[in-house]
Amino acid sequence: MPFAAEGCKSLDQLSLTIPVAGHPASPAHPLSGCPVPSVPPAAEPVPHLQTPNSDPQTMARECPQSSKPPSGSKSGLRNTTGCLHASDSKAAGGHCHPKQQRINRRRATNGWMPVGAACEKAVYVVNEPEPAIRKSYQAVERDGEIIRVRDTVLLKSGPRKKSMPYVAKISALWEDPKTGELMMSLLWYYRPEHTHGGRNPSMHQNEIFASRHQDENSVACIEEKCYVLTFAEYCRFCALAKRRVEGIPGRKTMMVPPSEEYSTPPHRKVPEDTDPDLVFLCRHVYDFRHGRILKNPQ
Repeated sequence: MPFAAEGCKSLDQLSLTIPVAGHPASPAHPLSGCPVPSVPPAAEPVPHLQTPNSDPQTMARECPQSSKPPSGSKSGLRNTTGCLHASDSKAAGGHCHPKQQRINRRRATNGWMPVGAACEKAVYVVNEPEPAIRKSYQAVERDGEIIRVRDTVLLKSGPRKKSMPYVAKISALWEDPKTGELMMSLLWYYRPEHTHGGRNPSMHQNEIFASRHQDENSVACIEEKCYVLTFAEYCRFCALAKRRVEGIPGRKTMMVPPSEEYSTPPHRKVPEDTDPDLVFLCRHVYDFRHGRILKNPQ
């Protein structure tokens, strides 16, 4: 259905910088922490990096982080007011029949169910020194909506409806062998409000920053699918949105034939009726350890 292209009005204010297409390679030893760390000023020393075997409480005290990490996130302190996760299902079914425990765990996924056959795969797990072998899936489904590995999603950030959701890219979908809960490994995107310098006028209202910040979370926290585009892709999306709003017909024939080898998979293309608030622009990478934006990351 038609929609207003208000999310694209300030496009002409963007600076023409080289876009960052996708995520950079993950580091050999991913860092743990909550997705919105409050990075210390340059004059203060960078906190000592914890090893995967460090005490979680010590990490919570030493690692700079927000007081409200994502619900279900395991790389920071858990927020019990967020969405339902493994600890809730265990508390609810601690003295129940095993069959009832399985039902409780299924409810803890907030309706998301695995799609397809499971396979053994090495995935990122918090506090594991190396990728761990887990029973993995390629996608999850709820009410006809399918979310696959490498899709970007909005994650519930708190109990209030006005709470700004987090944005993340799914790197793996797997089952926790201890609790049976359906989990996901992910890479965080940072909103300007979550960076050290905060938002400034040069940033687009829908701009976010990629990062190398890996984490794990429950699929129960997924709100819905979203789309993260490069600068060129976002410009094209805004132009097409404005054309549809103004009733300008599209071209009947394409000037440049599409290439099957380099074309975007159908499930990652932005549908025409997508809400502009679910489409984000990503041009740069955010170094969450040092609190700086990398315009040309190596």
